[in-house]
Amino acid sequence: MIEGLEASSILKLSPPRLEKVARAPHDGFDLPAPEAGPRPGYARAIVSGSAALIGLRYVEAIPEPEDPTRWRIAIGNLGEASADKSKLNGLTIRKVSELNGCKHVWVGGDPDTIVLACDDQGKSTPTVGGGFGTGPKNWGPPAPESRAVLRIFRSVDGGTTFKDDGTTGSQGSAEGHVWLGPDGSVFIEGACKSKPKGNSSSYCPPGPPLVRPVGGKFAKIDVPGKIRDIGNLAFAPTSGKAYTVGKIGQAWVLLVSANNARDFTRVSLPSVPALDPKGVSIGPNNAVLEGPATDESGVVTFTGHVGREFVVWVSEDEGVTVKVRRVPFKADAISMVGKRGLAYDRAGKAWETVDGATTWRAVGAPSLDSATISLVCGTHACLIGDRAIRIGWGGGGDSSIVGEAKPKTFAALPTLKCTGDGDWKPLGNLTSVPSVYDADLAGARFLALRHDRLKGSVSVLLGKSAAKGGLDVKEVSLFGPAGANTATAALPQIEGAAAIRFTFKREPPPKPPESKDKDKDKDKKPAAPPPVGPIVDGQKVDVDVAWYVASTGKVHKATIKGVGPLDPRDVSASAKDAAIANVALLSVTAQEKQSGLHVRPFSTRSDVPLFYVSEGGKVDKLPWPELPQKDIAGGTLALRTDAVRVGNRSVLLGFQHGPGLQMWASWANEAGTSWDARTWGLWPSLPGDVAWDFTYVSGVPSLVVQWPGGAGIAPTGWASSLKAPDADPAVTVALPTQPAASAACEAAATGSRVVAPFVGGTRHPVIVAGESDAIVMATGSALLKGTGKTGCVVAWDARPIARPNEPPTSTPYSALVSGSTKDGVLFRTNNLLGEVSVRALTCAATTEVPPGLENIDGFQRD
Repeated sequence: MIEGLEASSILKLSPPRLEKVARAPHDGFDLPAPEAGPRPGYARAIVSGSAALIGLRYVEAIPEPEDPTRWRIAIGNLGEASADKSKLNGLTIRKVSELNGCKHVWVGGDPDTIVLACDDQGKSTPTVGGGFGTGPKNWGPPAPESRAVLRIFRSVDGGTTFKDDGTTGSQGSAEGHVWLGPDGSVFIEGACKSKPKGNSSSYCPPGPPLVRPVGGKFAKIDVPGKIRDIGNLAFAPTSGKAYTVGKIGQAWVLLVSANNARDFTRVSLPSVPALDPKGVSIGPNNAVLEGPATDESGVVTFTGHVGREFVVWVSEDEGVTVKVRRVPFKADAISMVGKRGLAYDRAGKAWETVDGATTWRAVGAPSLDSATISLVCGTHACLIGDRAIRIGWGGGGDSSIVGEAKPKTFAALPTLKCTGDGDWKPLGNLTSVPSVYDADLAGARFLALRHDRLKGSVSVLLGKSAAKGGLDVKEVSLFGPAGANTATAALPQIEGAAAIRFTFKREPPPKPPESKDKDKDKDKKPAAPPPVGPIVDGQKVDVDVAWYVASTGKVHKATIKGVGPLDPRDVSASAKDAAIANVALLSVTAQEKQSGLHVRPFSTRSDVPLFYVSEGGKVDKLPWPELPQKDIAGGTLALRTDAVRVGNRSVLLGFQHGPGLQMWASWANEAGTSWDARTWGLWPSLPGDVAWDFTYVSGVPSLVVQWPGGAGIAPTGWASSLKAPDADPAVTVALPTQPAASAACEAAATGSRVVAPFVGGTRHPVIVAGESDAIVMATGSALLKGTGKTGCVVAWDARPIARPNEPPTSTPYSALVSGSTKDGVLFRTNNLLGEVSVRALTCAATTEVPPGLENIDGFQRD
């Protein structure tokens, strides 16, 4: 157990599976996602418009997996268990032949009626039910079969049968929404306006939201000002009023209708100061708005957020006036339905309100590992992503948050103010701009790899502060220039840098056609030289390798004879210049007594072997092992593969962060003729950003994982070291995470070299003066030296701050700043040419704090 993280047993079965998985139950939640068969999208489907939640009834249009032009609907009450195998999590799956040929389907309705809108994008004609030219008159010009249209179908028997209900023009959009008003009116967002006069194309440009009263025709919803997109369309249960939000000009407003959404009036929205007193206020000009929704009480609510800071706008008088309430915590998503609402944090936290965001109470929630979180609440239930269902309101909670929280006092770490020292030095086209992975334990010294892709030359650049100020850059050559019909590749390494080169043969170029009348053609201009011939398939080539070891400052070279067969696809060929080699694996190994290089020269053919090259030039040939295909959850595996050396044996490693952590290792035997594969699952699943790499801990090759924390677990890091074939990664070594205060390394500091991501409250602002404009940056990952829970900072990455609603800097900058804050280096990249220049920095701590840091991740602890 490392700070609350428990590793599973070693997995010895193939395909891999978890031998021990523990899921904590969460009050009020069910996890209904099926392992096979059709998968309802739930919240994501509602957001895109392909599903609707009406009370407890859920309806979604799902395309057939084998033929996406044929459709089914999933319909039923959420949370109902059923022994009927034809039902999926209580949902009945029904074929709807009327939808055959549809490209996208949007869903809407009320407790008695289901409305489907089929967007065919002009790709097909309906196979059942006609639809073109039937029903009420279309809005816009008549739609021929080559025009994209929306075909509308209605069911009043719970989705058993559907009847044609007219057509209208279509934008051909993947997302759209259908709503049904209390009087039976149909509302559509995503349809197009009438085709411009004189335009013969089938394209129909996007248009405004449409409404079709019962027995009438489609027309624009009357909204003051130019508006195209609207938020959720909410209808009051009894008053006949309707609500939505929309952007008019640069400001979002609440739109209120007194006649069931035929026309609307505008209601302005107030702002509220940010939790950070130095931050910008959150209001309709800078927030992302979602909603609105109302309930039987008549209260109307909708949300806005800047980053993870939310506010809730509330109207308790049917839209006449609006007040704003700040949410007293940070969240990933909030959904309000009148007075009720749920806030969610992907780490496994949730809060519920039943009084219009006046008070919040913590409630149980599952942890979901997803890049995006969709949260949708209705009057009876909430959906989180495609898995979690919460039914009912007012569930048990473990704590309460009463009223709004007072704004937090922003407390940034000391600012690092830097000025340029010396002239800019050109570095050329680098494989990547140096980061803390390329810094050494002496501080802001750096290593860069330069590969001239036209000439094929490769060199290592070593930069350090000059004795009299400025910067010294030393160049170490790996390969000199090469001509045509050579292929070169270069890769930066944790241990230094590595490069590979080989010369290939081509077929003879095609002969130009002979002239039939030589006398007639003798005065013509000379013909262009014939093109070069194709690369010979299946040839064997001599492969040259070179690698630089940073710890010793030495370059090692060797040649691997007769490697093949070469596939032409393994070369990004050029007729006149050096080509690029597409290498499968190139990995330096650095042990106590010597270094080496694992190389798999070609990537296309599965029978290409793996080679290990020692410092003295000895080459060992190993077969390529069979790689695992499935992850611990049975999904397709996308491993990052690397190779290390343990004693005299090669080890191939793979790692994937997904449903839990999975590491795969394959050990070569002493003779290098066979492999022993091992697969481990490391539990639990860690939501959010997980930093990981293959590196060395106390001189032993290790998988290092660092996590910024969440779900009640503090930030943590650990390493699984590979010492022998029977090593158990459940036996881990604790590693330091980036400290919350500046802790520069002393000269005598010892310990492992670790790159750690920032966690909340550990970033420093960085101001670089002396350029045309002052550059405001923020520290990111840190190079640490230490063991266990303590570590000191050797150097930081620093990159420009991307503020909301501001364009990014036109010239890409980045920096390395030493942990002592005395020096650093600034990199500048030419956007057009891709060339990098470097300049020395002199830095010192200051109390000056740049404005606008409150919305930048990592400057303040939650």
